Amino acid sequence: MTSANASFEKRIYDLSRYFWNFSVVVGLASIGLGGILYANSFKKNIQPFGNWVKGQGENSSESYYDYEQRIKFHNQFQAPQNREDSKLFAGGGVGLILLCSSMSVIYSIERNTRKD
Repeated sequence: MTSANASFEKRIYDLSRYFWNFSVVVGLASIGLGGILYANSFKKNIQPFGNWVKGQGENSSESYYDYEQRIKFHNQFQAPQNREDSKLFAGGGVGLILLCSSMSVIYSIERNTRKD
């Protein structure tokens, strides 16, 4: 029974080490998502009508009024929310990286010091 337990523990430790390494990748993705949200958290300027018409071209399906309302909504509601969310994602990603890298190190040390 001892050899079965040792084999099981060895596989569990190896899998858990890979799990923690994968979680570090998830933490990096979370930091990247926080950066994207922060980049979208700045207020946008409303273009004058003449410039808006030049930028739209002939295939415009949005009216200037809809454009103006969309930009105002972004500036009033989405930009501040994106800024708050970016802090949470980036902070959570950093915390996840710290936790997972230390757990991965602990499992690596355990694997290297185990007497089979």
